[in-house]
Amino acid sequence: HITNPANILQGVHTWNLASAYGGIGVLIESPQTRIMQCYMDFNDMVVTTPIQDISVEDGFFLGGGKLLLRALSNDSTIDGLSVFDNQFVASNQNDNVIAVDEANGKF
Repeated sequence: HITNPANILQGVHTWNLASAYGGIGVLIESPQTRIMQCYMDFNDMVVTTPIQDISVEDGFFLGGGKLLLRALSNDSTIDGLSVFDNQFVASNQNDNVIAVDEANGKF
């Protein structure tokens, strides 16, 4: 759970409670964070707004694990999001590998 800015998270492997059962691999609630070479093993990476200067690179998302962008207010913004060189192995072909959650707000 990341709550302060200017972080680098590298080489983390999450395998706790699967996201299908309510688990979260990594929860990012702050701007200016780099996530590099991390392994989401059946877990989601959740990024909450405001999303600013976030980089997700060289990661591996297995078993339906996805990158979830979560809006928390009706004027939520994304300013500086970079997602590249990641591998997503979905549980089935209908799984979204990058998803938007607007249950509590709008982008």
